[in-house]
Amino acid sequence: MSTLFESENYQDYLQEKLSVLGKSRRGIKSQFAKAIECDPAYVSRILEKEAHLSLEQGMRTNQYLSHSPEESDYFLTLIGLGRAGSQELKDHYRRQLEIQREKY
Repeated sequence: MSTLFESENYQDYLQEKLSVLGKSRRGIKSQFAKAIECDPAYVSRILEKEAHLSLEQGMRTNQYLSHSPEESDYFLTLIGLGRAGSQELKDHYRRQLEIQREKY
């Protein structure tokens, strides 16, 4: 499994992480949805790249996955990149990710 800091897309990371957790826990999507306070169907849409986490749901995801402070910052930046609507904003988030990867 790749680390969070190797990820360029939070949805791919989540899909992989939940898949691994699902091998040891049944109903992982439902548990995750409850933890981030959303509907399980919405989690499916996120994992299928049809929807995005809010930043608040991202914070709850950080808690659920026990991310370190550095991982939490990186994950929230990935969400910002995923939600960005303009190329300028996407470029901004990509620069932020590069800086965070270098620090890590």
